[in-house]
Amino acid sequence: MLKNAQGNFVGFLMPEIKGGKELIDIYNPQRRKKLKLEIDWRFLHTTALTIASIIAALHEAGYVLGDIKPQNILVNNRALPSIIDTDSFQVINPKNGKVFRCLVGSEGYTPPELMGKDFDIIEQTEIHDRFRLGVIIYQLLFGGNSPFQGKWTGAGETPETNEIRRRGLWGYGADAMLTAAARTIPFEIV
Repeated sequence: MLKNAQGNFVGFLMPEIKGGKELIDIYNPQRRKKLKLEIDWRFLHTTALTIASIIAALHEAGYVLGDIKPQNILVNNRALPSIIDTDSFQVINPKNGKVFRCLVGSEGYTPPELMGKDFDIIEQTEIHDRFRLGVIIYQLLFGGNSPFQGKWTGAGETPETNEIRRRGLWGYGADAMLTAAARTIPFEIV
């Protein structure tokens, strides 16, 4: 903690995350190649597992992350992720129960039931974070693709991506209106 001459709290110091790469640099094959990162399946799986473990620990402590997105996760060369931008976590004051809500969300990671909602009045839950985590893990294991991208095989024009997400359609869903992107690894292999 940092305090001024009067002893008042004015901030804090945090350790630097040396060599951390944004998650997109880890899961996107083209970016990995450009950055000459040596990443294999084990690295991707370890990263996914560790991210899930970190989020589970934060949930156990009573926090909701809210704004889970690739830019908020840095990964070092040992597949150890760090969560950053934690000032948007939803926090409950243990003394009086007051909820300090997460006021932001990110396109592509916001659960369908929260899309278009006012985050100022919504108390989010770990269930909402699980949706966001699912998208992140999918991207890690499926070459950076979103679970909601692919070839539309349903009737009519291809719906907007938000509508596809709202309807719960994904490349490996039972409805078969969306097939996984061509460069996606088969689900059975993963």
